[in-house]
Amino acid sequence: MFIFYTIIFSIISGLVYTKPIEEKPIINEKNDNNTPMDQAMRDAENTLDRYYHLIESDNDHLVHAMLFTIMNNPTSFPFVPHRALDIALKNFGKKLGQDDVDTLTKPILLSIEQNAQKKSKESAPVPLTEDVKDTIEDALDKFFAEHV
Repeated sequence: MFIFYTIIFSIISGLVYTKPIEEKPIINEKNDNNTPMDQAMRDAENTLDRYYHLIESDNDHLVHAMLFTIMNNPTSFPFVPHRALDIALKNFGKKLGQDDVDTLTKPILLSIEQNAQKKSKESAPVPLTEDVKDTIEDALDKFFAEHV
């Protein structure tokens, strides 16, 4: 009986030692949507939060508000004066450093790129044939002739 248990134990221990146990990663629901844009946004939010805790003056409040608005609504970026953004980023860089400025601007640049790609796909011009052009010209000539 002892020999039987010894044989079973040696078989089991041989199987365990020859095939290592694979670690399966713990699936986190937040990491499932780990796109570059989402990761960049999280990093930028953390950086902007660190800047918020370093605010000392009214200028810092304005810089924080402007960067917060641009980061959360990147489509408003073209409406911000470039000089104001330059001053804000310099102030931000003095407080936290150039690496943090790069972290903050990354989601803005990614969203601008995504918007440009969407617009280029949507705004493909429809080619007009000569017949359609002639029909439009005739309709316009008729309209202007009637209203003159």
